[in-house]
Amino acid sequence: CSRTVVVATTLLSLLALLACSLVFYTNNSSDSCPLGAFPCANSSLCIPQHSICNHHVDCPEGDDEDVITCADVYGYTDEFIGKLRRANVSSSCTLDILPSECDCGDEKALWCKNRGLTSVPQQVSGFVNKMILANNSIILNDDSFKNFCCITVIHLEGN
Repeated sequence: CSRTVVVATTLLSLLALLACSLVFYTNNSSDSCPLGAFPCANSSLCIPQHSICNHHVDCPEGDDEDVITCADVYGYTDEFIGKLRRANVSSSCTLDILPSECDCGDEKALWCKNRGLTSVPQQVSGFVNKMILANNSIILNDDSFKNFCCITVIHLEGN
């Protein structure tokens, strides 16, 4: 009887150790972060959510300050807009046709902020990937973006 107790105790101890190990490795894998943390790309590092988009690079590749991540997560566009303002329009724009009321902010970004627009400009050639349409009077419909295949950022604040 005492031998059975020893074997059972040993098996239960091993089972408990296995369960603890499984929980530890599951919670500390490179593609998983605890609740309230942000996983850095190509890294096992997790940073607190309050460290995302705070103008301080915490992740090794800087993905916690990525413009698109910040716009997607918080609607934070100041950094993105600032980059467009600093872009050299004359040498970097690749859009062939541009609406007269808009500017080209970088290679493929359409800048139409504060232009009194009531609809999304359609007369654009080239693969637009960003549209800054803030502070207009734009009313969207089902076809507003049907001609644009590659947009990654749309800023519609103030419409």
